[in-house]
Amino acid sequence: MKSWIGRGLLPLAFVLVALATPAYTQGNERGDERGCSDALLSGDYAFTIGGQILVIPASTTPPSTGVAFAQAGVSIMRFDGMGHFTQVDFTMINGAPSPGTTNENGFRDGETGTYTVNPDCTGSAEIDFPPPPGVTPGQRIQLKFVLADHGKQVHAVVSALFRAGTTTPTPAAIRSDGVRVR
Repeated sequence: MKSWIGRGLLPLAFVLVALATPAYTQGNERGDERGCSDALLSGDYAFTIGGQILVIPASTTPPSTGVAFAQAGVSIMRFDGMGHFTQVDFTMINGAPSPGTTNENGFRDGETGTYTVNPDCTGSAEIDFPPPPGVTPGQRIQLKFVLADHGKQVHAVVSALFRAGTTTPTPAAIRSDGVRVR
């Protein structure tokens, strides 16, 4: 009797595993079909910012060595889930606060932008800064990012940085990491 039970349970175990495997796979496929979208990036995210900006003197012609300025900062970005955001930030460049008007807390504000999230959870964004008096356009920063932890984290790098009044990008190696705070 023991041998009959033992011989019957082993095939039964294989059948149960075989039946459960397609259901698990189908569940994962349905999750992948949903993917990511602009709607997943919604709410307030706190970011840390760090890297370098390379400034090449205007009096030289490329190729030229420039001066690397260290940048560090923090920001809060409020994403609306429909491709738009606002931002406040506080950044330091070589130990001095970045130029620009600030709010009562010492943060630069009035920064707006747009973003696009792709189904594979990659995306791009552009931050537009208010122009300083008498200068057009204002600073623009283009980003490439990936979403992690079901949209609770954002990891970004600057793909192009345009200083106020310029149309040529300034070389930069800046990254930022953000987490949803609400």
